[in-house]
Amino acid sequence: MTTKPHMDTIGAVALIAFAVHLAFNQVVVKVTNGGFNPVFAAGVRSAGAMVVLLIWMRWRGISFVLPKRAIPAGLLSGMLFALEFTCLFVALDFTTVSRASVIFYSMPVWLAIVSHFVLPSDRLTGRRLAGMALAMGGVALALLDHSDVTASLTGDLLALTAALCWAGIALCVKATPLQTVAPAHQL
Repeated sequence: MTTKPHMDTIGAVALIAFAVHLAFNQVVVKVTNGGFNPVFAAGVRSAGAMVVLLIWMRWRGISFVLPKRAIPAGLLSGMLFALEFTCLFVALDFTTVSRASVIFYSMPVWLAIVSHFVLPSDRLTGRRLAGMALAMGGVALALLDHSDVTASLTGDLLALTAALCWAGIALCVKATPLQTVAPAHQL
């Protein structure tokens, strides 16, 4: 992969399109929660994704066997994933999509904080701390708006738990034998 010093037009458009896709996904989850139990909907979504992944792995000739040394970390990652999506889907029953999204996508900040203490190669510098303070200041400012009566502390805390689980998954991949297995196996 080549490294670029700045984002080009294709990268910017792809990033914006991906962000729109993720935002639309949260809205679909909120609407789906009106007809299905959130945990059931998260399970159906994960089962469908697993089928697609297994078909893709078969088509690409990728083994389905996870190395034994990575199994404990894989199980931990899987449990965090299940908790993450359960919390996120339930959070969308208790709060607005915009609030849940702002809280959920604070994950990189939590990952950076924990990584600073757990991974020697991921230290927080003054510049990183300043960026995180600005980012979390924006999150706090957005969450101070109490004009929407459909938002709740329960939903906010569930979205935060989902973000922390997501950070836990990323940390698990960075700090365990999962880092040495193929991305398909990490999934």
